[in-house]
Amino acid sequence: MKTVKIFIALLLFAPAMVQAQDQDLSKMLTEIADGIKPEAFTDDFADNKAEWTESANNLDTSDMSAVSQQVGSLVKGLKGKAFKKGAHKKLLGSLAKMGDLSDVGSLLTNLVNGLDPSMLTGALAGDKSSLLKGLAGL
Repeated sequence: MKTVKIFIALLLFAPAMVQAQDQDLSKMLTEIADGIKPEAFTDDFADNKAEWTESANNLDTSDMSAVSQQVGSLVKGLKGKAFKKGAHKKLLGSLAKMGDLSDVGSLLTNLVNGLDPSMLTGALAGDKSSLLKGLAGL
């Protein structure tokens, strides 16, 4: 009987947990993109950033293909000069290895840590530690 109650509770709360996770990832993705100076982005990404942000805000974390595509387009939309030496190539190489949200959190942590500090806005630079804690919780 106890197992049935636990199962029912999980069924009731699981959608709320997934929705919260969707909102958290969406918020962190847009915080990262908004916290990077415009000159760090390729022209193509900069021209389509509003659409990218809209997609990020509607991201479904249960769809790893969509999550991978969204994160990948952000990484690919950054110029190599936006990163510390070698960080961009390493990130591009790890895009194919994202299997779950913890992998996404690790990749985004490496993205934030791999950015040249001069490419961060004051807002992201000031909130970096809080953002990294959130990414570690994915």
